[in-house]
Amino acid sequence: MKKLLLIISISFALAVNIQAQKNQDKTRDPLKWPFAKTSIWNMPIGSNVRYVHAHIEKAMAAGMTIDEDYIVMSPNEPIMDIAQNFAGWDKSKSRCAVEGKVLFSAPIPQSWIVSPETWDGTTPNAGLAVLMPDGHTIKQTQPFAHCTKDQSATSQYLFPDVDIYGDGMYGAHGATGLSAVGGTLRLGELTSNSGPIRHALKVNIYAKKNVYYDSETKGFRWPGKSADGYAAGNYYKDRHSEIVKECRMGSLLALPAKMNLDSLEFETRPARILAEAFQNYGAYLVDDTA
Repeated sequence: MKKLLLIISISFALAVNIQAQKNQDKTRDPLKWPFAKTSIWNMPIGSNVRYVHAHIEKAMAAGMTIDEDYIVMSPNEPIMDIAQNFAGWDKSKSRCAVEGKVLFSAPIPQSWIVSPETWDGTTPNAGLAVLMPDGHTIKQTQPFAHCTKDQSATSQYLFPDVDIYGDGMYGAHGATGLSAVGGTLRLGELTSNSGPIRHALKVNIYAKKNVYYDSETKGFRWPGKSADGYAAGNYYKDRHSEIVKECRMGSLLALPAKMNLDSLEFETRPARILAEAFQNYGAYLVDDTA
C-alpha cells in the first residue's frame, strides 16, 4: 500500500456527469445511500485534481482493524432512552450504567445489544447514528452502549443533528468530527456480483507515523474540523520517511486516475471493488488507529 496510496491535496474537486447523477438520485434509497448527490460522500473525484504521494508506511503487524460505527435506520421501532454515562474510553470503568440525564430518545430495537460481550476491543469508539421517526433527522452520539434488553442505552457525547437528505458532512466520528454514516461500507457492496461502490469511503491510519501536524494546521484540513486532542504531542513523532504536509486528518486518500488497476493483479473481487472506489471517489482520513 505504501506505493499506491496518494493524497488529493486540494480541498475538493468536482467533475460530475450531471445526467448520471440525476438518474442515480431518482433510484437512490436514502436508507442505503444517504445524503444529497452533492454531499462530499457522494461526489466522484474530478479531473482537475493534484495528487501528492502520501508516503504512508506499509502495515507490518495488525493489518485490517475496525472502528465501530453503529448505524440504526429503523425509524418505526419503539423509542429507547439514551442516557448519560461518563466512562468514556477509560478501560477501568463500565459504559453500561446510567449515570446522568437522558440525552435523547430514538427508535432502536430493544433486542440489539452493544456491550463488552459484542464489541471489538475494550473501548471502541462506538459512534451511533440513528434515524428518527420523521425519516429525515439523524442523531449521532458517542460512545454508545446498550448492555441489557428492555433497559436504557447509554452514551456521553451528543453531536448536531443532520438531515439524511442533506450534506451529511459531520457527526460522531473520532478525531475529525466527520459523519458516522458517510463513508461506511454498506451491506452487499463487497459481494462477488455487486456493482461498483458509488460513494467515498473513510479510513484510519497510524497518526504517529503518517499524519502531519504543525501549529498552523493543527493536524487537520477540510472537510475535517479537528484532530485528536493529543495531536500536538503525537502526530508524526515516529516518522522515518519523507514529510508530507498535506497528509492531515480530513485529507482525501486516493489511487490516481491514470493507474491501471488490472496491472495490480488483485486476488479477490472485494479487493478490486475497493480499489475502484479509491480511484473514483477516494477515502477521507477520519481518525487515528492509535
